[in-house]
Amino acid sequence: MKYVLYLSPSERQLWQKTPEGWVAVTGTPTGHVWIVTDFPDESIAEITSPRLSSRDRKAFVERQLATRYPDTPYRGYLVPKHGASLLDSFMPRRHVTYAIESRGLLDSELGKGDLSCAGVWPISMLLASYGLQRVLPPDLFLVLPGDNVLRIVYLKNRTPVLTRSTNTPNEPRHQIDEVLRTVKYLENTGVLGRDQGARSVLYFGDEAPLKALAEASKLALVAHPRGLHALHDWRLPLFEFVLRSPAGQVAPLQHRTSFVADRLRKAALIAAAGVLLLGVALSAGGLISSFDANSQANATSATLAEVSAQLSGIDEAIAAAKIDPDTVRAAVALYDSEISSVPAIHEHLRALGAVVAADPNLRIKELQWRLLPAGRLPCEVTEERMAALIEQAPDSDISTLRTVELSFELNLPATYGPRDRASTLRRISSGLAALPEARIWRDALKNFSDGSLSGGGQKNLADKLDWCLTLPGALAPANAAMEVSK
Repeated sequence: MKYVLYLSPSERQLWQKTPEGWVAVTGTPTGHVWIVTDFPDESIAEITSPRLSSRDRKAFVERQLATRYPDTPYRGYLVPKHGASLLDSFMPRRHVTYAIESRGLLDSELGKGDLSCAGVWPISMLLASYGLQRVLPPDLFLVLPGDNVLRIVYLKNRTPVLTRSTNTPNEPRHQIDEVLRTVKYLENTGVLGRDQGARSVLYFGDEAPLKALAEASKLALVAHPRGLHALHDWRLPLFEFVLRSPAGQVAPLQHRTSFVADRLRKAALIAAAGVLLLGVALSAGGLISSFDANSQANATSATLAEVSAQLSGIDEAIAAAKIDPDTVRAAVALYDSEISSVPAIHEHLRALGAVVAADPNLRIKELQWRLLPAGRLPCEVTEERMAALIEQAPDSDISTLRTVELSFELNLPATYGPRDRASTLRRISSGLAALPEARIWRDALKNFSDGSLSGGGQKNLADKLDWCLTLPGALAPANAAMEVSK
């Protein structure tokens, strides 16, 4: 259960929060108690400190509090936040101090030892904290009427500036006059400017009797944040608000040990519950991971069993076919080495066509393309000539390369004279030699040169003009050969 103890010079009343609302009760409370005081000597003041760090600033303000309120321990301070710069956020200079200077009644209540005190809030600071809600104007008079008593608190730019408690009859005319008297005082002291329009007033009571007088006095009555109206006791919204433990608490720690210990105990229990939930979550995650690993292992075992069954079926099929596995392996190796590796003929024919196409009058009379077997000499070259060629090019691997032998015979027009024939043969030989990795074994140009004019006569002009060369199985692009042939 939650309780609020209301203390004033003329009243001591304990209130209990129930599901139906607030109820005035008697006896000893069984739960924590929030104490709200309404004493005439509640004080609010503003002080300015140098730019100090947090520890030094706190010590400075504590000394100022002890100097300003030496006779009471029920004191405190807050830092205004509205409009603060970044520097003021870290090293503020403005501080609002507050205190309850009459300590006798509070000491007697807290000294009984039968209260679990959650804190003590002066009604002035409770009203100020209530007025800091964003839906309310920043400059605001908060007016709380009592039994022939009127409490007025003024906020300027959401900062408490003044609190007053006056003996005022519960009549609208007297209450409005007291508010106007407070406005006049603030104007005379320079806190308020003159002729600034209507002053905002939040009245904790029935506003209907005050509306006409307030409008005539340039006072604007402000609606309550939650639309409160027609309450039998307008202190109840403040009791509801104090249960949030807002700013303005003034009780020393020795009077709040039970409440603070209970809060710490609850925080420890919440932390322990969080750790427990985290442990359960981690354990659940590990358990889920174990289940996943077990499922994966079962799936892998099922896959292995399926593969083993397939292998057994293959073995049975091979046994039924009565074919030796070594024979199958030899056939696969033969296919890989002799059949699938046979180069495509069109690449070599395209390269030869690019060389011959340079002269449209040329005709290929005979063409042979064959894949040389391993160890076979190309173009009917003798072993002596092969040895001589290898000696001339020791880095070549002519005898072991898997190559293509390409031989062809060319038919030249009868109208070509010796010069044209020589030029044509030279162009053809140069184009063939420019083919990637090509090696010419039989060259018509060399034979033609050997049969050129000798001793004033021409011989062997009717010999056939044929070439025989070897090319790699995978022929690179023949761009270079085409350029030479052109």
